[in-house]
Amino acid sequence: MDVRGVMCVCFLFTGAASAAGFEATIGASVERQLGNVPNQPGGSVDSAPSEVPDTLRGGLRVDLGARLGRWFFGPLGELGFAPNCSLPSCYYYRVGAGARFHFAPEAPHDPWVGVAAVWELLGYKSGTNPGIPETQHGPSGVLQIGVDLRWEGIRVAPVLGISAGAYHLAGRDTAHGGISLGLTFTL
Repeated sequence: MDVRGVMCVCFLFTGAASAAGFEATIGASVERQLGNVPNQPGGSVDSAPSEVPDTLRGGLRVDLGARLGRWFFGPLGELGFAPNCSLPSCYYYRVGAGARFHFAPEAPHDPWVGVAAVWELLGYKSGTNPGIPETQHGPSGVLQIGVDLRWEGIRVAPVLGISAGAYHLAGRDTAHGGISLGLTFTL
């Protein structure tokens, strides 16, 4: 990397930025899920993997944390349901921590990129044991890009997200992931 590249990176991290403080973000999204769960819903732990039962899900996410100049850091929680679940019912939640980098925090249109490390749980009722929900869980990562638009004292952002993770069961892992579109409101 030559001197111009180093100077560009330095300006990116040292330019004007908004003041530090507490931030709360609430967002809603729709996510298309792909991948597998480690066993057949309602089957034994050693049954063959099957497609995720929640191929389309909708959720609400809350991020709470600190804004330090161009950076936001904090814990997050997300809860959602799958309206097209292939089983009697599906829900999921994610808990973890994330960070966002804002490229132009003082501008009326502030593009940003965010990452999060989360623990995800997928729960469902298979009909085999009607009163007992089954679960799949494991680590996931989430990458998001958005643009904060200032409106009436809050920031509204359209958001595109990508998630990838693994569900664990009896020493077996299966991959899953998704792509999402959402809208966030930051106070």
